[in-house]
Amino acid sequence: MKSTSPNVVMLETVQADVRVPEAYTAAQPVTLYSPSTVAAEAYTKIGRQMKLYR
Repeated sequence: MKSTSPNVVMLETVQADVRVPEAYTAAQPVTLYSPSTVAAEAYTKIGRQMKLYR
C-alpha cells in the first residue's frame, strides 16, 4: 500500500499470523474465520480508519 498510496497513513500494522493463510484456505476473511486474532483485530482497525465500516 505504501508504494501505491504514499499519502495514506495507517496507524495500525498487521502482524504475521498463521490464521491469515488458514482463513484464505477456508475461503473466508480472517475477520470472520478467527475474529479474535491479532491480525483480524488489526484489519478491523484499518477498516475503521478507512471508514469502510463502523
